[in-house]
Amino acid sequence: MKKNTLILSLLAPLAAMYAQDLSTVQNAIDLYGNPIKVGNAKFASMAGSNGALGGDATSMLTNPAGLGVAITDHLSITASQNMMNNASTFAGKTIHSKLNHFDLSNANAVFVLPTDANAKLKFLNFGINYSSKKINSDILTNGMNSIALNQDTASGADIALFDGHNYSRTGTQSELNLGLGVNYDNNIYFGASLNMHSLSIEQWDQARFHLQNSNKSIFYNNQYTPYQEESTGISGNFGIIGKVSKELRLGLALETPVFWSMERVYNYNGMSGTQIRSEDRSEDRKMRSPMKTTLSAAFVPNKNLAFNVDYTLGLTQPRYSEYGPAEKQLNNFFRKNGANASQLRAGVEYRVDAWRFRGGYAYTGSGLKGMSVKQYQPNNMITQANTSYVLQGVKQQFGLGIGYDIASFSIDLGYQNITQQYQNVFLGGEYWESTLEGNSAFTTHEINPQANGVSEVKQSLNNFYLTLGFRF
Repeated sequence: MKKNTLILSLLAPLAAMYAQDLSTVQNAIDLYGNPIKVGNAKFASMAGSNGALGGDATSMLTNPAGLGVAITDHLSITASQNMMNNASTFAGKTIHSKLNHFDLSNANAVFVLPTDANAKLKFLNFGINYSSKKINSDILTNGMNSIALNQDTASGADIALFDGHNYSRTGTQSELNLGLGVNYDNNIYFGASLNMHSLSIEQWDQARFHLQNSNKSIFYNNQYTPYQEESTGISGNFGIIGKVSKELRLGLALETPVFWSMERVYNYNGMSGTQIRSEDRSEDRKMRSPMKTTLSAAFVPNKNLAFNVDYTLGLTQPRYSEYGPAEKQLNNFFRKNGANASQLRAGVEYRVDAWRFRGGYAYTGSGLKGMSVKQYQPNNMITQANTSYVLQGVKQQFGLGIGYDIASFSIDLGYQNITQQYQNVFLGGEYWESTLEGNSAFTTHEINPQANGVSEVKQSLNNFYLTLGFRF
């Protein structure tokens, strides 16, 4: 069932959009707009910079022409330990939320088919890559008693004091890549891949208020939350790598939009007499993510040293198929406030006998422009304030790694640190008491804050990777 309800918000550029759909905007940028880039330990330690180097199946995550560079069959499997820390600061107080999880995050293989030694077409290579990661995240924000709202209860008028907020998300994102790479005369490499995407999300948006006179704390869910969303998508990558000289390679890749189909089941609350009626409703949406292009350069002065630099630029904005006002306003939001995010990645590998030493750095711009947000101040005044990085900030990534070859086997370790800072917007919209269906002690079951709370979030990700490989 298509949900054509008008989305409302307190973000000034839109004038209206439910805070529930702030998570929709954030997920559209972070998840739907960014196909998963989880590779092996080498990929992580070089910050995903391999666009003109290639050589294994993780090339399909940047430039599938890199498949054509491979000269031996190879397969690998990667396990990872991922640690996230979100620090949310509001009204001078900071709350940390930490999550740790273990994943079997990547498995890939390249199958090399050499042709006639005298032919210009040297190799015809096939690749398969599977990546998966958990997308769990909690952002806990403390309360501020100066945010005080009038609230009616069965025992009379009361004052609801804001006592805290939580954005919580759990789920898994995965991607399967099937690709073909061609080596032409050991000078030009072509490649293409078909990518199948999957995303499973459970999202919560919950606020707590303390009733001053009744001395009770009540939890409220944002209208249309919690929700569960199951999505599948398909996309394609195309690329070319050319040798300018023996030492220098240049690469160009095009990443089509991911064409997503989404199915969501969400919670809807309403009143029937003096009772809350809570029911599950469903909707489906279609969306295409931004198209992107990647320019790459690799410098390989000898067999022991290799440098690579990639620059990826978004060419379009997320676009929803318009079934009603909700999708139309989402499109208007991205049209006015979206930014063509870019990413710069650099990586290096140095070889000493059977040892491999690696490092990398990446800088990713925000997918949103700065905007004006209607927000509460500590004195309970409401002001219109400019924010630089709403929902998403600039990301910086550092990587380090080491590898060792033993005959046909290899073992690689990689470390990755990713940080960003952004403004977390919450509390705007319509919140309903999270009581199950039935009678409640409160005659008013909803709270409608007139502005947003805005906290400063510092996010840090520390990821460790172990890859076992085999050449055959």
